[in-house]
Amino acid sequence: MKVDKEKTLDTVRGLYPQGALKALYISSPRRFHEGIRLDVLAIWEKYPAGIRIYRRKRGETSFFVLAVDKGLFERDVKEAFLGDIIAAWLLAPYKELVGSGYLWKHEVLFKRRKVEETMTRLALEYPHLSLELLIEPNYFLFEPLCKITQIYPPVTSIYMEFEGESRENAVEASMVGYGEVLGKLVQEGKLHFRDSYLLLDRGFIEETRRHRFRAVNFLKMVDKSLRPYLARVFSKVAELLSFYPEAGAQNLLEGGSRKLRDPKTFLHLSTTLGIVSLSEATGIEDFVKRMEPLGKISDVKLEPCGGVLNDVYVLRFRRGEMEEKALVKKYQNWIGFKWFPLALWTLGTQDFSVLGRSRLEREYAISTLLQRQGCPVPSVYHVNLNRLILIREFVEGENLVDTVRDVLLKGESFEGADRLRCLGGLIAHVHSLGVTIGDCKPENFIASSNERIYIIDLEQGAHNGNPVWDLAELLYYSGHYASISTNLEYVSDLARMFTRGYLERGGDPKKVAAIGGLQYTKVFSLFTLPQVIYTISRTCREEAPR
Repeated sequence: MKVDKEKTLDTVRGLYPQGALKALYISSPRRFHEGIRLDVLAIWEKYPAGIRIYRRKRGETSFFVLAVDKGLFERDVKEAFLGDIIAAWLLAPYKELVGSGYLWKHEVLFKRRKVEETMTRLALEYPHLSLELLIEPNYFLFEPLCKITQIYPPVTSIYMEFEGESRENAVEASMVGYGEVLGKLVQEGKLHFRDSYLLLDRGFIEETRRHRFRAVNFLKMVDKSLRPYLARVFSKVAELLSFYPEAGAQNLLEGGSRKLRDPKTFLHLSTTLGIVSLSEATGIEDFVKRMEPLGKISDVKLEPCGGVLNDVYVLRFRRGEMEEKALVKKYQNWIGFKWFPLALWTLGTQDFSVLGRSRLEREYAISTLLQRQGCPVPSVYHVNLNRLILIREFVEGENLVDTVRDVLLKGESFEGADRLRCLGGLIAHVHSLGVTIGDCKPENFIASSNERIYIIDLEQGAHNGNPVWDLAELLYYSGHYASISTNLEYVSDLARMFTRGYLERGGDPKKVAAIGGLQYTKVFSLFTLPQVIYTISRTCREEAPR
């Protein structure tokens, strides 16, 4: 449907004949059973009423006009002065009848603010995962759309084109402004492209985390800013929410059109088997389907294994004549059993993550980073944040607890020395990447059949953590396998072999020497013999060059 430009201008100017019209925004005309509807945003220089709503009918066309003062409009664009209730119009496709680019300039300003708010939300909502998120550009359109319509449901009527027959054209039109903004943010280094996806810059994420409380307060203010202004600033602003055409809003809310797309469909994580959306609702069954193209899958069995919580399972299946395995982890918030005692013991020394989602985020993010850097970690096959499930490669081999026990029982041997030096070198490599393992017990390492040491548990992994904790836990926790009759020379052998491997791969000697600090020895004194702790501490000081 075409818009009668002259009739529209005549109608709007007649509302305030003495005023100077700065810009005129019109939506695409939409036909309803009662006729044609046109939404109009009229921005006036020094509009004395501040904000006013008009309804006019000319022939079969109904005009719904929001008249607003230029200063109020610009403040809403720049700082959500009216809770984005006016600026939100700039997210929908429109035509500028008056203004010579005025609306385009403010559309880009508004979309820049919304993109930066959205980036901040991602960095705060996914503190461990945000660096690995693969973001489709359309996410920056649909995330604020959904936020705004959740806060102000009647506003949904101005976004009907995003889910109607012309939705592709509407998205394309709105993304022009976003393209301008995203391009500038890439130039500034706050975003980066990987193939067709965007990634948050590490520096931006770290800066956001440093100021997280300020950022959280700001975002809450933006979400709730309309209420005080409705009550205290402009009495007429309350009419805004009743302004949006009731017929269109009701049609959408009652299901006449589909809901706006879930923004999480535009957020993805990379796995060995391909890209997975954060909106993914399926779990193990989806993993099996993803494996089917590589060969017919049969005899699928899920067996619990290990752990008091039974949140770890082995998935067995046959592909042709071969039996294969995968490890399935279901992350739960069982604070009382697994992490809470250790969290108490380590209070003031090391922070442990106890929430299921946080542990899943850490494991995925750190595993993905380490694998890119060539560290031996199991490949991630599938991840589901909704069900808190991660499916990864099952690594066959010997747990390093067996190596630790053998050294404490027999002393230094060729195989034991080699494995412990390799383990020390692996942890030194991890630390050189700015990563810590967090829960660095020997149980969390496996020597595969080709004698490669794998890290098999990264639930407590982190960027910029405490490397000394990793070293202290590895050695002092290993020491708890020693008994009162254990030869302390063997304890010294264990510590010496490990620390030499760590130092040979570039590990920091000061961190090795720091293992003997009281904040670390006190934690493990609950279950490791004092003479064992002393021997490990002394050996580390002796091995660390001064």
